[in-house]
Amino acid sequence: MGLDVPNAMPQITTPHPDLELGYPRQPLNYSVVLPDGGVGERTGMIFYIFGFGSSYDDSYAQKLLPYLANDHDCVAVAVDYHGAEAQKNLELRFAPDFFVNLRQHHGVTVSVAPDMDERLFRLSLFSALVESGLNELHESCRLIKQGVSYINFGVLSALDLLQVAAKVMAEYDINHRRIFAIGSSYGGYLALLLTKLAPNTFRFVVDNCGYSGAADAGGVIYGLTSLSGPLRVLLISPQAFRIDPASPAYFNPTRQAIRELAIPDHYQLPSATMAYSYHGQVDNVASPEAKAAVSACLRQNGRHHDLRFIGPADLDGHLFKVPEHGLQASMRGLMRLSMERWLADAPQDVPALTDFDLGTINILACADFDYMFTFGQDGVRLTIC
Repeated sequence: MGLDVPNAMPQITTPHPDLELGYPRQPLNYSVVLPDGGVGERTGMIFYIFGFGSSYDDSYAQKLLPYLANDHDCVAVAVDYHGAEAQKNLELRFAPDFFVNLRQHHGVTVSVAPDMDERLFRLSLFSALVESGLNELHESCRLIKQGVSYINFGVLSALDLLQVAAKVMAEYDINHRRIFAIGSSYGGYLALLLTKLAPNTFRFVVDNCGYSGAADAGGVIYGLTSLSGPLRVLLISPQAFRIDPASPAYFNPTRQAIRELAIPDHYQLPSATMAYSYHGQVDNVASPEAKAAVSACLRQNGRHHDLRFIGPADLDGHLFKVPEHGLQASMRGLMRLSMERWLADAPQDVPALTDFDLGTINILACADFDYMFTFGQDGVRLTIC
C-alpha cells in the first residue's frame, strides 16, 4: 500500500495492480467524514458506493456523507474506485474509419483539414448532422476514448473499496461490529460483490437496483458506451475487455464468473453479513429476474438476503419516487430503513472480527482459474492462479 499524500485529500498512492489486463493504476482518492462528536467506542463505518455518472466528491456525496456519519455514528467513506470516472474528462478522437463509414451509411462526405481542432470540428459536425434530422449514427461511426482508465467492472472497484476499508480501520478506532455499505445501480452491485469477496467484514449492505453480473453491464464491459445529447454516437475504449477470443483481453468465462453474483460455489465460506436489496419490478437496466436468481442463490447457500421488489404501489414520493432503474431512491431513507431492519434481525453476538482480522483466504473457482483473495491487516491481495 502507498502512503498518505500530506494534504486534505486522503489517498492511496499505489492501489492494487490490475492483474487481468495489466494497465497502470492511478492514485486512489477517497473522502472521509467523521461524526461531529468524534470517534467513540460505538463509532462504526459506512461506505457510500455511488453508481456510474456520480462521484465520490460531488455535491450529493458532500451532503450525504455528513448525514450518514451523524445519523448512524459512523465514519462515512466514499471512494473514487477504479472506473468510477472513466466516462468523464476523456479526450475523444474520431475512429480511423469514421468518415468512410459516415459517407457509406449516412451519405455525408466531409473534408477534414490536417490541422483542424478536432473537438471544435466534432461539435460543429454533430450540430449540422442534428439539424439535418439525424439523431443516431451507425454503430461503425465510432469515437475513440483516450484516457488512463476503463471500466473493469467489479473486481478492481471492489479491491479499491476493500483497500480503503483496511486503511480507514487502521487510522481510526472503528467498531468492527458496525461496518456497513450502501450503493445504488453499479454501486448496489459492488455492495453485494463485497459480501462475496469479503464475507465477514460488513454487518449489512444495502443494494438499490444493483446489477447481478456482467450481463447487466452490456457493452460497458467492452468499452462501448454512447455519447449523450441530441446525437447518439458510440464510444469505444481501447483499454477494455474484448469479444475476440484471440485477444489477450478476451472477456473469457473465467473473467465473467468472478463478476457473477449467482454462483453457488462462491459462497462456501460462512458469513454473518446481511444484505437488503430493493429492486424495481420493471427495470430495463438491471434485470429483476437476475436479481431474483441472485437472492435464491444467496439464501440457498446460507446467506441472509432480503429482496423487496418495488412496484407502483410502493412509490411514496420520498423513499421511492419513480418506477424506473434506481427508483430515485433516497439513500438516507434506505440506510435508515435497513438499519432498523438489521437491528431487528441481527443476532446478539454480532462478530467483532473482520476478514482483515481473521486473515481470511477466499478462493473462488472461476472456470479455468481461481481468484484467491488474501486478507491481512494491511489490506487484501488478489492472486489469479
